[in-house]
Amino acid sequence: MRRAKDTAALCEPWLHDAVFATTVEGMPAAFVLVGFDVRIAAGTGAAVDSAFYRKSFLVEPTCEALMTVDAMIWPEALTSANGEPRWRGHFADLWDNLEAMESALREQPKRSGGEAEIAVAIHVDGLTVSQKRHLRPTLFGVSPDGTPSERLARTSPTGLDSRWTFEGLDVADLSLTSALTNCGLPATGAARRRFRATWGPHVNDRHLFRSLAYAHRFRVVSDRRVREHRPFFVFGLWSRAAPKAHR
Repeated sequence: MRRAKDTAALCEPWLHDAVFATTVEGMPAAFVLVGFDVRIAAGTGAAVDSAFYRKSFLVEPTCEALMTVDAMIWPEALTSANGEPRWRGHFADLWDNLEAMESALREQPKRSGGEAEIAVAIHVDGLTVSQKRHLRPTLFGVSPDGTPSERLARTSPTGLDSRWTFEGLDVADLSLTSALTNCGLPATGAARRRFRATWGPHVNDRHLFRSLAYAHRFRVVSDRRVREHRPFFVFGLWSRAAPKAHR
């Protein structure tokens, strides 16, 4: 297995200190953790309960436990009515600080269907020129007071321990709009069948890619298909059970 510093050496120098090394299907990979969230139980929500949505958006429509980085499809379990702090974090609507997120969660009544904590990390091996141009200002972000940051924004914690389960790989833009669950399939029946036949076998029961190779191939195709959201990136998604101590 590649050591963390060896893995970091393959990505941009300004990312080195933020990289955590892991493996995907036995292959070494470099990720940067960009935030945390609490989502409702996997496979639930208005979108995935819709037959039209499954027919029009999913490469594997029979998937029962859908997970995605996209909160429009897999909704958040935390609501803003719980007195959560105004500042969550620098990346999309994810939380920078896991402890702060869990503190807000403890103030919320437990959902009857259950909840899951997720961690989201961006794959940073072999970034394209366009990806670098868009990613760097996003990762530096702004400070809680709204001023531009001069340092790479970091999460707390900066890595993941053994309590987290790797669920798979999503493909999304920097606002976490997922090309895999929220950008639609080709409109015509024949094209849709070909699209599903190409990509459906490579997603798991969470509707996430198993391998980095196929995730990146889908990213390239998505850049061509959904030009208004490009560049897309590959994101790793991890989950663990939410804390039991609710109000």
